[in-house]
Amino acid sequence: MQTRAVRVTCSTGRVRPSLAANRAKVTTGRYGNGFYTTDAADVASGYSKARQAKDPTIYRVTENSQLRMYDMESPLTPEMRGKLGEVGDTEDLIEYALNSGAKNMREIFDEIRNNSAGANVSADEVQNLFDSIQEALKAAGYAGMTHKGGLRTKAPAHDVRIYFNPETDLTLTKVDPDSLRAAAAPGPSPC
Repeated sequence: MQTRAVRVTCSTGRVRPSLAANRAKVTTGRYGNGFYTTDAADVASGYSKARQAKDPTIYRVTENSQLRMYDMESPLTPEMRGKLGEVGDTEDLIEYALNSGAKNMREIFDEIRNNSAGANVSADEVQNLFDSIQEALKAAGYAGMTHKGGLRTKAPAHDVRIYFNPETDLTLTKVDPDSLRAAAAPGPSPC
């Protein structure tokens, strides 16, 4: 079993990990469906309280094996540009994003989302397109995606991991709120 540094995620109305079965439900997020995690305790805590969660909870996430994750901040390779050109029914959005000067996958997703309304593409169609991109990544052997969080909101940068198959790839452990507060405090982490 691969154990990573502390990685916490939140349980809101949209993400409800089941500790009894140690399974996680995926949710639609900014970069498509997936189980979103962060390495920033304060960010996880904030999200756990968002959307009027009935029982806000933070979990430590352990990857069950070494997972290959696609770095959304890395420059798009010619191979990946080719794969993107073959994806989905809304090729115009992808073609526009590829020709917009987007340098990486995060910018491709952002361009698609930002230009969808002007192209009369519904939010559901955008999510279907994001799903198609994720399917292409899965076919290439990726278990999820990573990106730097906080860029859009101007919050402190933090690492975000988006898992495609959390049910099989992850083990969740509830985090004690006191240890989370200590982890968020300045100084060495107790975790």
